[in-house]
Amino acid sequence: MQLPDSKSFILLRERLPEQMKRPLPTPKVLSVGKVLSELSLATVCEEASCPNRAECYGQGHVSFMILGDVCTRGCSYCGVSKGKPVSMEKLSDEPERLASAVRRLGLDHVVVTSVARDDLPDGGAGHFRRVMKTIRDSCPGVTVELLVPEFLSTDGGWPMEAYFLLDDRPDVFNHNIETVRRLTRSFRPQGDYDRSLSFLSLARSKGLLTKSGFMVGCGETEREIREVIRDLSLSGVEILTIGQYIPPTGHSKPVQGFLPEESFQNFKKWAIDMGIREVLSGALVRSSYLANRLQKGELK
Repeated sequence: MQLPDSKSFILLRERLPEQMKRPLPTPKVLSVGKVLSELSLATVCEEASCPNRAECYGQGHVSFMILGDVCTRGCSYCGVSKGKPVSMEKLSDEPERLASAVRRLGLDHVVVTSVARDDLPDGGAGHFRRVMKTIRDSCPGVTVELLVPEFLSTDGGWPMEAYFLLDDRPDVFNHNIETVRRLTRSFRPQGDYDRSLSFLSLARSKGLLTKSGFMVGCGETEREIREVIRDLSLSGVEILTIGQYIPPTGHSKPVQGFLPEESFQNFKKWAIDMGIREVLSGALVRSSYLANRLQKGELK
């Protein structure tokens, strides 16, 4: 896991508003970590240095990260390691290991995300399918939320496995837009704003419950925030998460400002007014934060 150097970490902590401080690990957190370690599973909670890790682990919530812990992309906002990814041969039993963790932790809603695997012909979509099938076969009643990357193919279209994945009907289909249109190339140099919207529209056209999220504090304007919310609504997104950008490493894009809670509540109102059904908006909100309750519509 890539960590910030000590000087950068201390400086960032000094600048964080008081409401963004998080609790220290508890015995429950340590027991979740033990299960993950025994099964050699990665989580986005760990790899992306999520500020909510202690809270979520303490409540028994985990966001699994499949396809290894090294990403083929170089997004400047993300703390996941970049470089040469692990071979798929070493991940052949990952679906079974992940399903075992779901059983041992007693989860009723599972979030599965991944690094980007542009080295694979299907971008890893087929592996997502195997993971979801294994969870459903061995953990009846557990709902599955997939937070997927862009499954790029050489011709610029969607790989067939991506279409098959949608046909498998995950309980929640999540794909993050991440930031406003103007900043996409800067924060997601290999990503595409309109492609992400098209992917969400495709999932919605198949009747799936769709979800997306983005960061603020990156230098966007209020007008641009309204625009991205509108675009997501027009793409059929029904669940939206909005959170404060916090640089995960000393080499990440610098934060342009910490927004007050009032701003996040305004964003939520805008989104609801534009027709998005469920909105979770706050400084420490991340895409999979309280995902089980958000999926059930329990956060009013």
